[in-house]
Amino acid sequence: MDKKSEPEVRTHLHSRAIAILVLIALFAPTLRAQWQAVAPALLGAQRLENGAITFQSGIAWAGSMQSVFMSSDSGRTWSNRSPTSLGTDRVIDIVFFDRNTGVVCTFFGGVFRTDDQGLSWREVHRASGKPTTAYTCAFLGSPNNFLVSGGGGGETIDVTRDGGTTWTTTWQVAGGTAPQIRGLLGGSALALVGSKGASLHIIKTTDYGSTWTPKNGTIDFDSYSFGVNICDPDYLYAINEEGTTPINDRSEIFVSSDQGNSWRVGESMAINRKTGQTFFCGSVALTSRAVFAQTSTDGIHRSTDKGVTWKSIGGPGAIFDTRLVCAINSNIILAADNAGTIYRTINSGGDSLPGVSIAEGLAINPNKLFASDSLRSCDAPVIAQIRIQGSLCQPLKVAHEFISGINAIDYGISQSIGDSLRGSDSVLLSFRPLSSGAQRGDYVITLDDSTQIVVPLEGFGKDLVGVGVLSANMNLDTIGGFAQVPIRFKGFTQPEEIQLTLNFDKRLIYNSVHSLAGVLLDTVINSGQTSANVTIPKNEMRLDTNSAIATFIVFPEGDDCYDVSIDSMRVINPNAICTYAIGPSARSTICPPRGCGIMTITKFLLYDSLPQLFLQPNPTSGDVYLTSSVNAIGSTVEMYDAVGREVGRTVIDLKKNMAEKILLGGLRTGSYFLRVTVAGSVRRIRIALMQ
Repeated sequence: MDKKSEPEVRTHLHSRAIAILVLIALFAPTLRAQWQAVAPALLGAQRLENGAITFQSGIAWAGSMQSVFMSSDSGRTWSNRSPTSLGTDRVIDIVFFDRNTGVVCTFFGGVFRTDDQGLSWREVHRASGKPTTAYTCAFLGSPNNFLVSGGGGGETIDVTRDGGTTWTTTWQVAGGTAPQIRGLLGGSALALVGSKGASLHIIKTTDYGSTWTPKNGTIDFDSYSFGVNICDPDYLYAINEEGTTPINDRSEIFVSSDQGNSWRVGESMAINRKTGQTFFCGSVALTSRAVFAQTSTDGIHRSTDKGVTWKSIGGPGAIFDTRLVCAINSNIILAADNAGTIYRTINSGGDSLPGVSIAEGLAINPNKLFASDSLRSCDAPVIAQIRIQGSLCQPLKVAHEFISGINAIDYGISQSIGDSLRGSDSVLLSFRPLSSGAQRGDYVITLDDSTQIVVPLEGFGKDLVGVGVLSANMNLDTIGGFAQVPIRFKGFTQPEEIQLTLNFDKRLIYNSVHSLAGVLLDTVINSGQTSANVTIPKNEMRLDTNSAIATFIVFPEGDDCYDVSIDSMRVINPNAICTYAIGPSARSTICPPRGCGIMTITKFLLYDSLPQLFLQPNPTSGDVYLTSSVNAIGSTVEMYDAVGREVGRTVIDLKKNMAEKILLGGLRTGSYFLRVTVAGSVRRIRIALMQ
């Protein structure tokens, strides 16, 4: 703090400042080995009570001489958001309520507010007294309630309840100082106050700054900043740099575990005033896992055991009475040096803390979903749960919850996480793939500070089962003989009801399609006798052999063969479209006898003297009678069942127009065929036997 007039302090410290810069130059290569200069000389040359860096709601802010800068990528790049009304003033504190609303406090007493992320600013307060200084600000519960300490050396705390339009002074000590205020949850806050040259102590408000209660513990004067973790508000860390007011020539970090009722020294370093070495700068930053304090010559000091032990993690040093260190999380830290260059480390200066994120302390279980789930789009969706556990001092506001990735459509949010994380949360997600193969996605929760919690989604879509129909080619040696075309299925692991179409050459004489059990399966035959619709019930389908037989009578016509195709296969199952991939149609080639005289015999049989045969009764429940239009001594009568198996044979003498009895005893009910060889020709007659 500036306890002397500014010109006196500048003269008094000129030689020491030069020495500090020399020391920084000597130590810089080692101390900054794990730090990257992301914004060289961005803030300009630093001086006492000048400069601040902070982080809130996913945005880092840095301010110094006549300037304010913003970074939305954790300090990698920066854009100018300086208030035009700042003039030649310099920033000494920056406090934001959320991504858009915040204030900067200045050395000459101005408090400037933005509600649009720094695009525009307005002055909402001006500290009174000489010299006028607004040392610090704090929001309490809402953007309309905030406090400012300032005045002639900071002897007042002023409170507004309407965003800065009207103000009330609620704490004031003549010749006093209030270098910093820290907000807690709701309407509570702590302030470090005292009288110049005397000890400092903590005062607390629980009613938005209307009244204050002092704590008993005291620390040395000339402590510029203190830190408190709102998740663990009993622990306080005050940085006593002792830059201008000698007490014990020690630069110290004071630690309290009872919110300021008592203090202990966490780290103490001797001050060498001849060389200008004041050691600690007065800057402190906290995360849920660590405390960071900036020094002038030894980079950043870190404690992970609540201030019991400290170690240097490198980084830049700065002049005292500055607030130039900021912890985005326990590994990503920003700090500026005396030249105004902002440095950044992403591994806590080379000593990373494991499992760190902005929302530190949250456990996600499981850390990925659906990795063991493999299903098809027709299967019922798989529902899985994510649990998010942790100790949170206040809910973490959820800005957005969504599923991303190239296969995001395969997943759904069945039970949303809600508008905030409370440390005992769960969400239900569903998975049903629309296609086969690995289905990649991510379930993402975005908090209002831009932190993202990502859970990979690794479901798998089963491939479709390739199925199809088979048949076989055949060669016949009999004019007018039977061709029995097999219908067989491949790829199925369970019987299904199948529909298909049988297409055949118009020169073939179509008879029927029967199952192996003799069940008639053809349902519709077109008028042109070149196709038939076939339905094979599930109970007639066979997985390991032929399921049906299509029967034709074949007479030669020319020298070519006849084609039979089995196509338009359909699986009659509501889930078939996502279960089966149906292959190409099957084809069977039927080749009738070939050779000299074949066509002569065929034409004679078909067109010249082909006898007429009559069978009655048909259907029959017993024997039948066969009548011929010509005399045919020694005619052969063969009987076949529906699948082409011979079940009887006899030789009879047919007399013209005389009925001859054919015995059918011992046969079961069903469909049969008589193959009658008469007068050198072969005739096929279908019989229906009904017992």
